This record gives sequence, structure tokens and C-alpha cells, in this order.
Amino acid sequence: MGTDSSISWTDATRNVAFGCTRVDIDLRTGACDKCYIYRPGGLPRYGYDPNEVTLLSVENAVRDFRKWSKDPKIKKIFLNNYSDTFHESITFETIEIWHQRLIEAFPNFEFQLLTKRIGRAMMFYRTRPVPRNVWMGTTIGASDKLWRLNQLKKINAKIRWLSCEPLLSELVETTAPPFNLAGISWVVVGGECLTENTLIHTGRGPVKIIDILPSDSLLGYQGEVESSGSGYQMVQVIKPKLCRSTVGQLFYSGEKEVFRLKTNSRSIEASKDHRFLKLCKQPRTFHQTTRFDYSFEWTRLAELQENDLLLILRSNESPESISPYLNPIIRGFQDTNFALDRITRIESIGVKKTYDIATLNERHNFIANGIVVHNSDMKNPRPMNPKWAINISKACAAQNVSYYFKQRGGRGLNEAGGNLCPCCEKKHQEFPNCQEPTPMGV
Repeated sequence: MGTDSSISWTDATRNVAFGCTRVDIDLRTGACDKCYIYRPGGLPRYGYDPNEVTLLSVENAVRDFRKWSKDPKIKKIFLNNYSDTFHESITFETIEIWHQRLIEAFPNFEFQLLTKRIGRAMMFYRTRPVPRNVWMGTTIGASDKLWRLNQLKKINAKIRWLSCEPLLSELVETTAPPFNLAGISWVVVGGECLTENTLIHTGRGPVKIIDILPSDSLLGYQGEVESSGSGYQMVQVIKPKLCRSTVGQLFYSGEKEVFRLKTNSRSIEASKDHRFLKLCKQPRTFHQTTRFDYSFEWTRLAELQENDLLLILRSNESPESISPYLNPIIRGFQDTNFALDRITRIESIGVKKTYDIATLNERHNFIANGIVVHNSDMKNPRPMNPKWAINISKACAAQNVSYYFKQRGGRGLNEAGGNLCPCCEKKHQEFPNCQEPTPMGV
């Protein structure tokens, strides 16, 4: 979280709560199983359990906002992107404190709130006015969540908005009456991927991704986590294993801007949203002593940089050596099939056809060109049909609603987010007018 957010439609993110519980769990239309707060192997993120809501310091947030007030580039803040402001475990008293100490105390910022618990938000705002600088949003990625739209319209916010990311079904043509956006100011839509010459490591050897068969078994990574000690002495070790996954489906992901990622010993072509397993370093302070913990995070190509370390399948080549002085979480990789390799270059190579694989087991990864990559981010394949996004863009245009299309993931490597919209092959990065209130919907 901070001012370097990879979320392209905001300027900064700040959390005064961390963690959540899944509410959209349907394998076909649920979005919660994709949430980025969860890490491989069940590891904590930033020292917190993502399955439990932890309240964070309001005072620290106030200090950040005072500092950000001096930065003219920061206007929009996505509050609690690692939680849900209206989670049922968070009392209305706490939410009221956030409104008074943060939202209302800093009217120079536009606060973007996004919840799947729109009913609780509606109850909260029955007893107090919605601040003028709140953008109140809810997530609707499939037609069975359209009931949230009517509840959102009952909240008297200046800006009401929808997050249709990931978009998992048709929202417009299946809606009766037609997709009514009266009272809505803004809709965000988002639909991940490898090129056809990518070699996938299978039980029958390396195979081009376009030649993958349903009967193929895919080689992948499985990390078993072991913990010992506590506090400053706590040690977590990942013991990696080479595992096999079953192919769920190979699907075409469309033409996208593609980047060539090179390491010391590997090269791969992928869209900016495809994820790789990166070695991350986090400080941990205990009794005024700071040490660094090392862990692995699924990271989108758009967020990778030169000199980052990626997990690869070990070969006879000479990838990045593993320092024995690193945290034991890394030393566990010695004498295994895996190693680390350093990124040397990332460059755009134009627009190409892209493909992805959905696996059927819970590990959700495979090995492509010798590099461990995430699969399509689905327990079952759920690619976005371009027609769904086209229909929403037409509905927004007809009803004078700002439309923002982005491929899943963060900002681009050389431009500030958003991909080509399937409706016209142009970028749609519209924002609502913050000056005038949106008329109430029906």
C-alpha cells in the first residue's frame, strides 16, 4: 500500500484494516477466490493473517495523509484495498472514526470505497450523511450479483461506481429490465497470458502451449511451509517440491501488448498481467531490532523490475546462486529442482496472440520456458468474453456514464494502466465528474 499502487484507477492506497473473509465463493461467478491478499502456501502477508480482519493504526494513516497532501499528484485514495471497509467484524463505531479522522478530516482527497457488503454500507449511511469526497462502489462481476446495484443506488453518495473486475458473465443482455445505470457515475471493467511459442513443461517433455492436450500433466511448484519459534526467533522455511497438475483448459486470451522478460538464463514472452513467483524482502521489527524476512509473492509482470529474483526450474545452466546468509525460507531451496534467477531486461515487443492454461488442482501454477508462472488464476477456466465488456461500454455511452476498461493487473510498464477496449481497440480511461452529484437512481 502507498503511493506506488499498481491499481491504475487510483493514485494511492491506504489500509486501516487488513484481512477479509470470502463472500463470493461460487467457482463460476465468485471473485473472492482470486483476491490478491492471499499468498501461496498460506503464508501471512505483511505479517498479518489475510483470513482475519486486523485493525491498523489510524494515527499512522493521518500522518501519511498529511504528507500526501503536499503532493499534487495524489487526489484519489483507495481506502482498505486489503480489506472491506464494511466487513461484518468491523463495528459501525470504528467506521465512524475512519470517517471523522480520515475522510472528513482530509476533504482535499477523493476516497474510493469498494465493498461486496453493500447492505452494511446502506445501513451505516442511514444514520449519517455520506461525505462529499466519498466514491461509494460495489463489486458486480456476474449477473447473480446485480442485486447489489439497486442497494448501491439507495446510498446518497456524490459518486456511485461499479467494479466489474473480474467480469465473469454477461450483465447487459441478460438483464431484465435493461442494464439501468441511472444514478451511477463510473464503471470499471477488467477481464491474463503467454504467447504461442512458449514451451510448457509436461510429463512428455517441453510442449508449445498451443499444442497442450487435455491428457497432459503439467509440472509445477509446491511449497510446504514449516514454522518454528516466535517473535524475533520465528523462522519459516519453504521446502519446495516438483508437482504435477491436470490441464483444465487451454484458451485463447486475445491479442495483447506482449513483453519479453529475460533473466540470466531464461527468456519468456507474456502480457503485463501474467504473474511470476518473485522473491520479496520485508522488514520485521522486534524489540527495536529490525531483521528482514524473505518470502515469495505472485507478482504481475507489470510490477517486476530488473534485478528482481524469480523462481525457476533448475537446469545445467548457472542461474543466480542462493546465498547461505539469506533467511532459511530461501535456504530450503538448496538441493532441490528449483533455483533463483535474476531479471536482466523487460521490453515491449508489440501486440501478439496470447494463451493461458487453467489447472484443476489448488496449486494454480506451471512451468513455462523454465520459469514458474501462475496459471489463469482460476479454479476453473473463466476467461472474459469481449462481448460482455463491449455491451457494458455501449450501455455506459448510452446512459452518459464514465467507463474505465483495464486488463486485470496494474499499471503498464510505460503507461498508466488500461488496455485496449474490445469495443473499439482504443483506451477507455474515463473518470467521473467530481464537481456535480449524481442524481439518485431508482
